[in-house]
Amino acid sequence: MRTQHIPEFECEIFIASFLTGLNSCFWERKIKYQKLGLIDDGLGTLFNLKYQREFESPRIESVFKIYNFLAMINTSKLPRIFCANHIKKSITYYYSVYYEEHELFKTVHIPIFKTEKNFIITDEIAFIGQPFVEQKQISSRDYINMMEKIRDKFGEKISYFPHPKENRVNYEEPMKFFNIIADLRVEDYFIDRRPKLLLSISSSVLINLKLRFGAESIYYVKLDTIKNKDIYKYYDLLESMGIQPLNID
Repeated sequence: MRTQHIPEFECEIFIASFLTGLNSCFWERKIKYQKLGLIDDGLGTLFNLKYQREFESPRIESVFKIYNFLAMINTSKLPRIFCANHIKKSITYYYSVYYEEHELFKTVHIPIFKTEKNFIITDEIAFIGQPFVEQKQISSRDYINMMEKIRDKFGEKISYFPHPKENRVNYEEPMKFFNIIADLRVEDYFIDRRPKLLLSISSSVLINLKLRFGAESIYYVKLDTIKNKDIYKYYDLLESMGIQPLNID
């Protein structure tokens, strides 16, 4: 197989999210930039900013291992990196959807989700899905049990927005009592109208629509059976952003 040559680039500011930023350790060898900028990538960015994040997944661990191997053999003597905190030290600007100011960085606020004052409140109850089953963080039975509790509590008129990484087999038949909406982003679906109730486990969409409509009727559902115990830190982050838990039992 022929290997394509990757050209070198130059720029004043190189902007990346934390996920692409971890991978940008490779691109830093090809892009000569003067300053590094961070852009929001949902709740994961807020998590990285607040907590000491190390190898939380095999994929990210592999990125660090590859980078650190290159650091040993590369003539540019790249610094060794073991966690996201090491990347934070290199950031100059924070292009933030969520903060007007941040104590760590020079902040440029990007008001993507502007506050809507004249919006319609629909009679929909909406749930934002996440790929916890696919990531083996929870069994499909536990996930379906949670959704059945929501149905029993609020009735059958519930819209379910699956995450792009969710496997339809896991939810279409067991959750046929839901209105599955897979062809639109939630933020686009509710661009000028707010559901009567918006729920999720820990989706960034909760914060995005809270910025647009306010925190009223937007809640997270606490699920204690998720294997990754960092989920409680995500719950704390949601509460710090004004999203409260909703008891479905």
